[in-house]
Parts: sequence; C-alpha cells; structure tokens
Amino acid sequence: MLQVVASSLGGARQQALCIAARQLVQPVVWQQQQTSGFSSEGGGPKRVSSYNLFVKAEWPRFKEQGLKLGDASAELARQYKQLPPDQLAAWKQKADELSGRSERPAKEKSPAKYSGYMLYVKDAMPRLKARTPAGSTFSAQNAMKELGAAWKTMPEDIKQQWKDRAEELKADSHQ
Repeated sequence: MLQVVASSLGGARQQALCIAARQLVQPVVWQQQQTSGFSSEGGGPKRVSSYNLFVKAEWPRFKEQGLKLGDASAELARQYKQLPPDQLAAWKQKADELSGRSERPAKEKSPAKYSGYMLYVKDAMPRLKARTPAGSTFSAQNAMKELGAAWKTMPEDIKQQWKDRAEELKADSHQ
C-alpha cells in the first residue's frame, strides 16, 4: 500500500515517504528476528556470527555519538579485533547458541588419499626448499615443474615403490 501512495507522489516526497517507511519497518523486522531465534524461511536457524552480534549490541552507542557509518564500522571492527579472548569466546558462544551450531555433530573427515606422485612431492619438496640459495626466493611453481620432470624420467620400479606406499596408506585408512 505504501508503494501505491509513494508512486503517486513525486521526487522528494516519494523519497521521504520511503525512508520513513523503512524506519518504521526495520525495528519490527529486527524484533521478529530476535524473538524467533533468527530462523530463516527455509527452516532451521539462520547462521549468525559473533561479529554480527557484537555490532548489533554496540551500534546504539555509536549512533548516539553521531558518527558516520564508515567511521563507526571501522571503529567497531577495531574494537572487535582487540577483544580479550574470554570476551571473544563469550560472543562466539552466543552466536553458536542462536545459530544452533552447538547441537550439530561434527562431520567426520575422510582420510587423505594420496597418489604415488603426491607422496613423492610431499617427500621431495622440503629438500628442494633446503637447496634454495640464501637470499633468493623459493618458487613453488618452478619446484613443481622440476619435480614433475623428475617424476616423468624416474625409472618405473622407483615409481612403483611410491605407488605401493600410497596404496598402503589407503588400505590403512580404511581399517
């Protein structure tokens, strides 16, 4: 209905009406989110970060001071980063409770599945880094090129040893 009324007005009046409507609706939406546990329309709790909660709690203080949005946001971010660990943990716990994260079981990670080549690179890379002369930078891209070329020219029996190690790791991880 406000859109119909606003569309019949022109320019500045239309803009003023839209701003006034937003100011009326925004607190109602925020109140609904607070009372509904931040649930989203898709079902289940909406994820809320500890930073979001901190900003929502501290924002009124900055609003009273009349700071510009950018300045207030920068100051809030700085203050959040400087929170002591115990206060940060409290904000994170609140966020987890509101988001329902504490109730979810942790996902089991599947064991890493390495190929023979991947095991070879994992073994050889530290030696390549150690060979890098002092004062020069290590290039992972060049190191991978060198290791790839070495793998291609490697005798099949040595490659097979790396492949067998990878198969052993896969078998061990499935037990």
